[in-house]
Amino acid sequence: MGALYGMREDDVMEGVTPFNPLDVLDANIQAWRDKALVLSTWTL
Repeated sequence: MGALYGMREDDVMEGVTPFNPLDVLDANIQAWRDKALVLSTWTL
């Protein structure tokens, strides 16, 4: 999260679990293998 948004895990609201960017990559790879349509947006 620090690299993407400049935030620390302590800055996240209580009850929210940060995710690993590699999990998103794994999900996109699996969707590609399943020939699914994936729409992604990124905040810069």
